[in-house]
Amino acid sequence: MLSAKYSTEFVLLNSRASSYSQHSIYYYDEDEEVSNVEACSYIPRENNSYRKMEVTKINVQKSSKDGIFYDDLKEQVFDFPALTEGAIASFSYTEKYKDPHFLPSYFFRKLFWY
Repeated sequence: MLSAKYSTEFVLLNSRASSYSQHSIYYYDEDEEVSNVEACSYIPRENNSYRKMEVTKINVQKSSKDGIFYDDLKEQVFDFPALTEGAIASFSYTEKYKDPHFLPSYFFRKLFWY
């Protein structure tokens, strides 16, 4: 079984930060397994430091949109707590691939900055 660890961090730079609080991780239950999900918010304080707030609840559900059910597609949904302007949202997880024939695509490239 192959696995990959994913991690993402993003800074919220405007007053609409709270509208980005909900996040989902999508996967096909038959071919993939998601584990070790960790998520937290870093909320700015007045003394130029951050307060870490862990995500406490992660819901696993079958994915649907506008009443349409997508066979075997699941999602893990969580809300970053207390997002405000200047906050940092961070999450990571491990995805295990049960069949290597269904690995996601990956592109190697070199970026040039001028």
